Amino acid sequence: MHRVDPDLYKNTIRNFTLTMVVPSSIVDNAQSLELKTYLVGQVAKAATLFCVNEIVIVSDDKSQQMKGILQDLTTTEFFVQNLEYLETPQYLRKTLFPRSPALRFAGLMNPLDAGHHLRANGWNEYREGCVVKRPVKENKGSWVNVGLFKQDCQVDL
Repeated sequence: MHRVDPDLYKNTIRNFTLTMVVPSSIVDNAQSLELKTYLVGQVAKAATLFCVNEIVIVSDDKSQQMKGILQDLTTTEFFVQNLEYLETPQYLRKTLFPRSPALRFAGLMNPLDAGHHLRANGWNEYREGCVVKRPVKENKGSWVNVGLFKQDCQVDL
């Protein structure tokens, strides 16, 4: 059996988009909400390891309404909400995602360690951030949470 080294693809520039297509019904096979959440995390981790650019969730005929506390959601919506949560850098999750039954066990999913998920001591030309409600002087820009040691940055207009 040949083993593929995921690091081989990290610094490779591609002229195409790598897309992963997954049927949402695979979540239906898990017996509990914890296992369903963990399964979504495993799909996201595999996609990150092999530098997949996009994941397409196909709602097939077998996709059904969730049971119990998630009866308002389809398996496709559950899958997408959990993938969006994982794709967001950790320091922005609390701000961007309100408490939701679909994310009840999101803590069970392993961190992705994706390239755009910078740590506080990581450097890049750009960092993802979220504007926070904090007073500023007239025409002085806004305060933005960019995940730097619990300090917000002030950006100009």
